[in-house]
Order: sequence, then structure tokens, then C-alpha cells
Amino acid sequence: MCILRLGLGLLLVLAARHAPATALPGPECQKKCGDVEIQYPFGIGSNCSLSRSFNVRCKVQDGTPKPFIGDFELLNISLTDSTMRVLGNIATYCYNTSSRSMDVSGISRFNASGSPYRFSDARNKFTVIGCNTLGYISDSNGTGYQSGCVSTCTERSLSDVTDGTCSGIGCCQTTIPRGVDYYSVGFARGLNTSQIWTFSRCSYAMLMEAASFNFSAAYIRTTKFNETNAGRAPVVIDWAIRNGTTTWSCEVAARNETGTYACLSGNSKCVDSANGPGYVCNCSQGYQGNPYLPDGCRDVNECINNPCPSGGVCHNTIGGYRCSCRAGRKFSKQSNSCNPDTGLIIVFETFGMGCVVLVQQNFAASRGRIVGWRLLPSARAQMRSMEMCILRLGLGLLLVLAAQHAPATAIPSPECQKKCGNVEIHYPFGIGTNCSLSESFDISCQVQDGFAKPFIGDLELLNISLADSTIRMLGDIGSYCYNTSSRRMDLGGLPSLNATGSPYRFSNVLNKFTVIGCNTLGYISDSNGTGYQSGCVSTCTERSLSQVTDGTCSGIGCCQTAIPRGMDYYQVGFDVGLNTSLTWRFSRCSYAMLIESASFNFSAAYISTTKFNETNAGQAPLVVDWAIRNGTASSSCEVARRNETGTYACLSGNSKCVDSANGPGYVCNCSQGYQGNPYLPDGCRGLLMSLQMSMNASATHALQVASATTQ
Repeated sequence: MCILRLGLGLLLVLAARHAPATALPGPECQKKCGDVEIQYPFGIGSNCSLSRSFNVRCKVQDGTPKPFIGDFELLNISLTDSTMRVLGNIATYCYNTSSRSMDVSGISRFNASGSPYRFSDARNKFTVIGCNTLGYISDSNGTGYQSGCVSTCTERSLSDVTDGTCSGIGCCQTTIPRGVDYYSVGFARGLNTSQIWTFSRCSYAMLMEAASFNFSAAYIRTTKFNETNAGRAPVVIDWAIRNGTTTWSCEVAARNETGTYACLSGNSKCVDSANGPGYVCNCSQGYQGNPYLPDGCRDVNECINNPCPSGGVCHNTIGGYRCSCRAGRKFSKQSNSCNPDTGLIIVFETFGMGCVVLVQQNFAASRGRIVGWRLLPSARAQMRSMEMCILRLGLGLLLVLAAQHAPATAIPSPECQKKCGNVEIHYPFGIGTNCSLSESFDISCQVQDGFAKPFIGDLELLNISLADSTIRMLGDIGSYCYNTSSRRMDLGGLPSLNATGSPYRFSNVLNKFTVIGCNTLGYISDSNGTGYQSGCVSTCTERSLSQVTDGTCSGIGCCQTAIPRGMDYYQVGFDVGLNTSLTWRFSRCSYAMLIESASFNFSAAYISTTKFNETNAGQAPLVVDWAIRNGTASSSCEVARRNETGTYACLSGNSKCVDSANGPGYVCNCSQGYQGNPYLPDGCRGLLMSLQMSMNASATHALQVASATTQ
């Protein structure tokens, strides 16, 4: 009786926890519209969706069934990501050759207020295409949010417009903030195509899915972009269980006090929405399916995809799997590999003595210390075999490491300074005469305020990376502040850096042009005649300061945009028409700079104070890519490896040449399994070198272990 009552109690508990939130869809509900699967909580027809907000209409257009939510065509629904993709409108701004004026069409706006939907800040980007275009994106819910970016090019610079790159030349992108449920798109009429219509008649602006956009240079000269999807582009929308009046977190919803908890599958879990209030349902780990339906999440047989390593055996379990290895080996979950139980074994069969070296399993942590030697059974009869093994092994290692490379230039001598303050100076960089590869890599070590600091030119050097072929340095921050005494705007320096003709390019991967302010349009441009100019818009009102979020740079108080590849010069400026003369009481200063993305973490305090500018005394980290190149003759690896001029820089026998990814020239990397400095002879060292270097110190110990194991 106890067992029966206990079973009944458990059933009642589970039934209460997973009571259906609404009437579940019947088998007659349409599961597909055209090629799009309609998954619950979405549905077509009465009582087929969780609520009216998830209703989908299936309409026939041009003979093809297409699903719609409101007026927007639905491309697909993802239960796993809690997203849907729809087609949003593209806004166009084109020069009319007949009226000789600019025509605006396809104004893009989307209102999802009070619905379960938010525009994805993670998967969308506000995108502008054009050669003289400033596009805006804004809301209308009183927060004062507005952002945008600038795209420019000249007829001469069209050759610099690159397919697949959206970084200011003909195309720009910027992010949007979290929680947006309404947006509208527009253009600054002061920038238009009336002067450039002969080679670029139209500009475009839209919020669109970043992954589906691949810029083409043809979008500048033609109307191909707008025509591809009949004036529409994919937009990603995050959805969640929420409504305008009662929006619960998982903690509240899981209590199911109103019988509307949506996570019905017993193998599901509730997750608070990452974009706005509400929650979503996911299948538990090891399960897949529809968490919004009873028994919707089913166990996954992970072994079908063979997740275990070579030599391992997969065993499917409820909600997961486990791997096992053959006898004598042990499965490592961390590395997903089958490793010997006794340690890493390296067999040198080629030396003819059957030598086996046993090394500690955590070889790196032991600094390559050899902990034992063992002879194969065929060699145990002769004790001197071990001595011969050691001698032959050492000879073999020396032969392996004996690659010959002629030095490209004079190698730095041992007396060259290896450090300045806390910064290590790696060759090809150097301090002093004949300590660097060339003058371009010369570093001066200066004492400031009692501390030694390295400089390249006038810029302080923070560190050098040989593996990434980068340096980090401090660049200036541009400031634009309202002067309460003169009642005018003061420019506190306009940063510019000139690396023309040097080995350096500003990293397009690791830097972002960044603007901070509440009424600010910041520009970044070159001066080498390409006409490159880009920028972004950052706005906020006193009311919207509560929405300024630490760690987020997406238009409210802060914006960012990418720079193109190959930049060796830049300068920063501000649009004088947008300034803080009207916002100085709560935001007196604006800032603009090229800055290392990873080192920048926006703080709301940067709006109301001068903290950002003061943190590094008006400077911020900047990443510069370097390579072996010069202004007149920058060789690719194919040419450089011939070493016809005796200047090939990859001197280590265990190095390889790689063409630079940012501008002409090449860089040197250590070969796989090696590490160190590829620009020095024998600079790249790996496992074999570590064994050889430790051999003398370990020989005595090895013989002792061998003696113990052969007895």
C-alpha cells in the first residue's frame, strides 16, 4: 500500500508540474506551409498555436504556399535557438535622373511592441550600402535611441571595394542594442548620390541577418542588392513566452500557479530569455525535439555520429553517452582521446635497438623531464643495449635537428637588450645597433616617471606577439567636449597615425572604430587618395540613460564599426553638427578612437564623466599587424623562400613562411609541434629538442630505472 500511494503521489506531482498550458494542437493542425515547418508553439489555424501572437497564416502567392506572421514572410522557425527568420524591407535612397532629386522608397520599419518578439542583437546588424551615405536606425518608444554608420567611396576608390568586406568602403555595419521591439530606418539627406550618380546612383539601409549578408562590389554600381529579394532581406527575431502585461521569469513560471507553464516535456528545462523579459524552453542535455509538447523531447543516440576518438567505443545512455578504450588505454574526456595508462610512449624503431622512451603524461608541466627508459624484450639480455640506445637516440635527434639555413641578416648578439620594463623584446624587434632585423623594427627604451617603457617612434609599446605577428601600443583618444565657459565645443586632439611604407598595418580583425557620446557622429578616414571614410552614430537622451548598459556598445551611448584590411594610415574626426552643446548637463564630452576590441568594455560612467579619457591619460590600446615587407619590395612566401637576395627571414629549420593576411609581405611561424622564435636559427624548439636537451641530465637516472625494470 505504501508503494502504491508513493507511486500515486509521484504521478500527481508530475501531473501538476507538466499540466498543459493551453489546449494542445490536434493532429489536424497543418504542420507545414510550402517548405517551412510550422512547429508548436507556432501554428496555422484555430487552437493550433500557444497564443494569437504565434499564429501563422499560410498564403498562396504566385502559385506557391508561403507562411506569414502579420505582413512579414516567415522563412523558418528554430526551437533550439528560439528564433525565427522573416523578410524585412530594404530602404532605398536613389538619384532620380528625370527629376534630378533624391527619391526615398521602401522605408523600413517594424513594430513588434507588446508581442513575444525582439529583434536579435546577436544575429542582426544594421547595414548601409552606398558611396556617400549616412544611414540611421531608431526607435519611437521615447527612449531616444538612434544609431547609424557612414559608407563612402569615390569613383577612383571603387577598385578598393572588396567582395565580402563591409568596413566603410561602399558598405558599413553596426550593432543594435538588446531588447529592441521597434525600429525604423532612414537616411541623412546631407549625404546622397546626387553628385556621384554616374557610378553609384542608389544607397540602401536595413536591419538584416549578419550571416546571410555577403557584400558584393556590384551592389555599388547596380541595383542588384535590392532586386535579389524584391526589396527585402532576412531579419532574425528572438521569441519567448511573454506578453505585454504578464511576463514571467523561469523562477515564477515553473511554479505553474496559473496552469500556463509552457515547458511541457518531462525532459525539458526553462531558460530565461537573453533578449527581453520572459522565458524559453529547451530540451534537456542528451534530448532533442519539441519541449513545448508533452513527451516532445526524446533521447538522442549520440553514438550514431561516433563522438568517441579513434580506437574508442561509444555506449549510448539515457540523456547522454560514454566512451571506453581498448585495454591498456584510458579515455580522456578533456582531450577526447584514448591515452596510454602509463604515460606518453614514443617509439624510435628507426634506431634499430627497440628503444622506448617513457615520458610523464603531463609532459609540458614536467618541462620535458625524462622519467624512465625501458628496453623491448628482445634487447633486455644485454645491459649495454641501454647505453647504445641512449647514444643512438641522441645521434638521431641531432640529425633530425640539423637543418641548415643561411642567416638573412646579422643575428642579434647576446648583449642585445631582451627586455624594457616588463615588456619582452623579441627579434626581429630589437633595442640598439644591429639588434633588430631593420630600422623599422627598432625600439627605444625610455625612462618615464622612473619606469622603463619601450617605444616605436612616439608610440608606447605594450607587447609583441611572434605567434600572431602583432604588436599592441597606445594610440590617442579623440575628444570633443562642451566648454561651459566659452559655451563652445573644444576639440581635444584628433588622433592620426601614419605607418605608410612601414611593416605595419592596423588590424582589421582585432580593432574597432569606437565612438562614445550622447549626440555624436565620429569619422575615421585615410589620406592616401582612396577617399575612404567611415564612422558611426551614438545617441542618448537624459531619459534613456537608464538604458545605457555596461558592456554593450550598440548605439545607445556607444557605437562601433569595422575598418578595412590594409590600412596604414588613419585619422579621426567629429561631425560638428552633432555635439554635446545640448546634452552637456548629463553628457559633456564625446570620444572617438581606433581601439583594440578585446580591451574595450563600455561603462555607463563614460557618458556622465571623463573617466574613459582619464583612465589611460588620453590613450587606448591599439593592435598593429606586422610583417616582413617594405615600401618598395614586399615579397610573398613563394618569392621570399628562393632567398635570392639572402634576406629570407624565416631562419629556424623548424619554421614555415605564411603570406601576410593584412597587406603585402610574409610572416614566419614555428612548424606544428614547435614553439619559439622562427626568425632565429634554432629558434623553434619542440618535443624532440626538449628530449635532446634533457638527455645528459637524465642518462644516469635512465640507467637506474632500466636496471630496476630488467631485474
